Amino acid sequence: MELVIKDMTCGGCAKAVTRLVTRLDPGATVEIDLPTQRVAITSSHPDAEVRETLSRGGFPPA
Repeated sequence: MELVIKDMTCGGCAKAVTRLVTRLDPGATVEIDLPTQRVAITSSHPDAEVRETLSRGGFPPA
């Protein structure tokens, strides 16, 4: 899944996003392009669950 997270503006934010996803799914892969605020996530969890986790963590996908 590819997401845009407008609230992700720095390296700390990128680490937080990665931490949120990997807490939900330790086997997930998270690739972040900070300048474009894009995140590519591969997870065995449903997309809606990943989006909800990010939103609850303060990084709602656009």
